[in-house]
Amino acid sequence: MEFAGNANDTSGNGNNWTANNISSHDYMLDSPTNNFCVMNSLHKIWYKNMSQGGLRVQAIGSVTPPYASTYVGTIGVRTGKWYWEYRLNTHNNGNVAGFIRNGNLASDGSYPRDNSVDRIFGINNWDNAIYVGSPAISKSFNVNGTAGDIMGITYDADNNTFSLYKNGSFVGTSATNSLSLGPGEHALPMMTTAFWDNQMHLNFGQDSTFAGATTAGGNADENGYGDFKYAPPSGYLAICTANLPDLEIDPAQNESPADYFDTVLYTAATSNGTYTHGNLSFRPDFTWIKNRNNVERHFLIDVIRGNTSITDKYLVSNSTAPEGVNSTTGTTFSVTNTGYEFTETSINYDELYFNGRTYVGWNWKAGGTGVTNTSGSVTSTVSASPESGFSIVSWPSQGNYTNYTVGHGLGKPPQLILAKNRDINGGPWYSYTTAVDGTYDRIQLESTGAKSDAQFGQALPTSTVFTGTSHAYYTTGNMIAYCFADIEGYQKIGSYAGNSSSDGTVVYTGFRPAWVMIKRTDSTNNWYIFNNKTVPYNSGGTEAFLRANTSDAETTTLKIDLLSNGFKPRDASPGFNTGSYIYLAIAEQPFKYSNAR
Repeated sequence: MEFAGNANDTSGNGNNWTANNISSHDYMLDSPTNNFCVMNSLHKIWYKNMSQGGLRVQAIGSVTPPYASTYVGTIGVRTGKWYWEYRLNTHNNGNVAGFIRNGNLASDGSYPRDNSVDRIFGINNWDNAIYVGSPAISKSFNVNGTAGDIMGITYDADNNTFSLYKNGSFVGTSATNSLSLGPGEHALPMMTTAFWDNQMHLNFGQDSTFAGATTAGGNADENGYGDFKYAPPSGYLAICTANLPDLEIDPAQNESPADYFDTVLYTAATSNGTYTHGNLSFRPDFTWIKNRNNVERHFLIDVIRGNTSITDKYLVSNSTAPEGVNSTTGTTFSVTNTGYEFTETSINYDELYFNGRTYVGWNWKAGGTGVTNTSGSVTSTVSASPESGFSIVSWPSQGNYTNYTVGHGLGKPPQLILAKNRDINGGPWYSYTTAVDGTYDRIQLESTGAKSDAQFGQALPTSTVFTGTSHAYYTTGNMIAYCFADIEGYQKIGSYAGNSSSDGTVVYTGFRPAWVMIKRTDSTNNWYIFNNKTVPYNSGGTEAFLRANTSDAETTTLKIDLLSNGFKPRDASPGFNTGSYIYLAIAEQPFKYSNAR
């Protein structure tokens, strides 16, 4: 159906419909292959009043505190040039429009020109200024509009510039290089309305009449997408999924995130024998298995240390114990081209395969059998998948308090490294991340402890190496590390601040997550893991999760939504929504192609 005035069937079968009670401006340009940005009904703060499918926002009276209602869009951008419009339906000053870093809203409801909000660019009609960055840098223009005016906003993500147009005429541009996006970060459209029932109607390209308030403009961007009142400046595009960049792992090219990461759920058989489980599209190079309904250890197995026979070696994420050998329980384990195979001779004694118990296995594709890497000062053995930002790295530890470098094979800097001495009893999972604030921080996987600063002058990871120290990684023994880097539309290592509310903060990833691991960094708490196989839909109730740092069984005391473009805590748990957090998220489907959730 073309929906051109009436809903006429274009198949030739004549199954036509007559539109009833629908005006021409109610026909949007959205389609199954291209969706335009709207304001996210889940991603807003304080006094909220949204209508017209997420395109009309309004303040609710002169309310104190905090005066403002802030809304964030559904689509984030990292590169390129972007344009959108909004109409002042009713206006008494006090609105801010622009872009906000990762959609991070201040939990105290601070007005988005305030320094507490991590804003990219914003135009504030209260005092005729463009505010840039945090702390704010203002640049004044005579932009104060009146009801009926249409404002146009451009954002050049490559050059960090923000410009304003009023009724099609250029007003001014912000200073350049004022606040850039870091690795994996996105800028999301933002609108704040405040005071005296301000009402704004937004257009990201789906309706240039602003719900019939003015005549149509009919202006598309240079790719032919959108319907704007005024022509977008040269090179600027509508914020829609069709204009989002191509991806390294692109479903349009018959690729899928499930070709690099997927989850297997299995139930152990109740008699001795050989059993296969899984329906993976790849042979796993790193497997992380945990019993779901009993208190048992985690098992981490990889291709470098061995994953094909009874002598397979495992590590335990909830323990400082050295590498173990699965040879005491009467079970052999091996990976197959599609999952796992167990040969069981003592069905009641194996933690990996115990009579009738249920298990989850998380699986990563790396680069197959490890290869020698000489990029660092120490030779390493690496199995790497640069396409998915994951590698397995093994190397010998060095002498006392020696800084040295280790090649990781990713071709880009890893933002999270989970590392363990394989041979030393009591050796912690000394793991490192740059996701908190861009510096190198240390946090232990087997521990509830908060993050601490990296020590002994460890340099930030580069595209080829990371820095090891003998203090962190011990003076003897063999090391193993699992390295993760940001991949647009597939994997993100980031940070966020909780808002201590059952209407939790939205964490934008740019994809629909298949797997999320969260750790509080400013205080003690657990490492929480959620996945789409045990959180199959957003129920609004408690969801199943495991803890990487404990042997506890799966439980359902937390509430979380896995969204089409990220995730959202649904309770005020200190574990994931009252402090500062890092996370590792892996995609089920990039947002460019994901269904609503």
